[in-house]
Amino acid sequence: MWAASSRSWTRVSLTPFAANTCIAARKTPARPRLSSSRRIPLSSTSGYALYPRLTENNEPISLTRRPGIHHVYPMSSARLRPMGEAEPDSPITVLTGATGGIGGVVARRLLEAGHRLILPVRSADRGERLCATLMEEVPDAWVRWVPCDLASMASVRECAEEIDGCVPKLDRLVNNAAVYGAPRGQTVDGHETHLAVNYLAPFLLTHLLLPALERAESARVINVSGETARLARIDMKDLNRARRYTVLGAYGQAKLALILFTRALASRLRGTDVSVHAVHPGPAATGHLEAAPRWLRWLWSLLPGPRGAARSVWRLVLLPQLAASGSYYLGRLRGPAPCAAYRAGLVDALYARSSELVGVPALREPGDA
Repeated sequence: MWAASSRSWTRVSLTPFAANTCIAARKTPARPRLSSSRRIPLSSTSGYALYPRLTENNEPISLTRRPGIHHVYPMSSARLRPMGEAEPDSPITVLTGATGGIGGVVARRLLEAGHRLILPVRSADRGERLCATLMEEVPDAWVRWVPCDLASMASVRECAEEIDGCVPKLDRLVNNAAVYGAPRGQTVDGHETHLAVNYLAPFLLTHLLLPALERAESARVINVSGETARLARIDMKDLNRARRYTVLGAYGQAKLALILFTRALASRLRGTDVSVHAVHPGPAATGHLEAAPRWLRWLWSLLPGPRGAARSVWRLVLLPQLAASGSYYLGRLRGPAPCAAYRAGLVDALYARSSELVGVPALREPGDA
């Protein structure tokens, strides 16, 4: 309900009992509305507060003879904006999948380490709430959000374009977001959902952010994969798994493809200041298995929380030196990648096909004509 004071209208949330008491004691006036010609258009990226008869410069105005007319005034937003020279000179990291689980822990740790954080999220409401929570937990944190739906390649392109236009450089890119158990189907681009979100989106985002990464002195890309990749195979003739579909098979194929992409990109960026690594963070009880069978959710609930697995990710971001580009980490240790990652023909074929699917030029190996 709305309560009136001498200068403003205030939104009040009341319990049923309290609401009845207030209404009985004093009847509040009805909330007036602006005519269509007087309304200020709403933005999908900002929050709003309501004030009486104020311009955007907080100056009194007279829109009508009736008292209490409301004006829509945009509140401060954590939406990404172009960085100025006054911004702190600290590492800039883009982290996907920070709304919970491993990504949420990684985000807090990187902010504590002094990184400036940019978080691609699907909705403005989620982005604002996430940034507000992180800034409350980590005082003086620099964190911004940018809209991005990883199931849409057009949205990924818009996200990358906005980031590249706002940052002077990009020190780290962490491709952490993933889905599991999505209903069988295709995205708006015609890709199987697990393949699109878990592989093609990070493939495209990484390529589009390479100019920003190359502007940093020593940039790093971290692809969060998993050991389910060892159980999977890549069918170059049926990447959408139209003939033989299982959730675990589709998920595992996407994670395996991410490891192959890590090796392919590392090879093509040889001699540059950009390194690429993949990591299996380790098992953790996170919410991405909510759509899994009941027996698997029960088994997963016995695992520890995401803190330990998140450590495997953020240490690769923060360590000053890592093993050679293209490495695959099993937790804290550098381990052997799945056998498919050592098949050069498959690695190159998948890279070329992926470039076609997302519409980016395939990078050449150093020394190729």
